[in-house]
Amino acid sequence: MTFTPFDVARIGTWAAEECDRQRSGELSVGWMMVGWQLAFSLAGTGPPNEQAILDLGAIVEPRRNHGSWRRTDVRVGFDVKCPWQHVPERMTRLIGFLTDPLAHVEPGEWYRQYEEIHPFVDGNGRTGSILYNWLRGSLSSPVAPPDYWAVL
Repeated sequence: MTFTPFDVARIGTWAAEECDRQRSGELSVGWMMVGWQLAFSLAGTGPPNEQAILDLGAIVEPRRNHGSWRRTDVRVGFDVKCPWQHVPERMTRLIGFLTDPLAHVEPGEWYRQYEEIHPFVDGNGRTGSILYNWLRGSLSSPVAPPDYWAVL
């Protein structure tokens, strides 16, 4: 697919909005666009696999993620995410839902579970947004994923 300047501006706007929503800096917008480009190039080959997700995490936040699942505990606000020792097993199970013909998980629910695992040290929301759009088939016109954690 050939991208017009309008396409690049639309993807850049989405990335900038995601980075702003997740309170990451301006440099993150460029990294997120490179991650989007990788996802877009792989989307025709099927659902994301473990290596694609690890690569996306490393591209979206290269200063903190180094091509592997996190090896430290993390929290988001007061919410402590799953212990790092459980991340590989939980990600293997979650990724397995994408190829198991008997497991039908909606993109929003898959994204919610991904975010609860929080497999990377940083950049989980930005990586998750790319994955959400990959699973929805909306990488050409990406949208923000649902905010399951909004304070009412």
